[in-house]
Amino acid sequence: MKIFPIRLKPEQDLKASLKTFVEQNNIQSGFILTTVGSLKQATLRFASQDETQVFEERFEIVSLVGTLSTHGLHLHISLSDKNGKTIGGHLVDGCIIYTTAG
Repeated sequence: MKIFPIRLKPEQDLKASLKTFVEQNNIQSGFILTTVGSLKQATLRFASQDETQVFEERFEIVSLVGTLSTHGLHLHISLSDKNGKTIGGHLVDGCIIYTTAG
């Protein structure tokens, strides 16, 4: 098993950045070990929904899990707001990093 520690920076799109990393490293069967960081905008698709929802506020990344491949990414994220309320769903493009993610 090969481990790639990465750190993403403010203003980067979380999913798009992970997709670029996967393509640059030709990852065929990868997964997320752990992630911490924060977002200033979250775009999620909730279970059994076709549409996405955009939340324009700061969130802590509580969890990010899923699979990574040049054939596609399937990622679920859990986020906590300033009051500790947690939401989660499918990670889609439009999750913008606030401080860092890694």
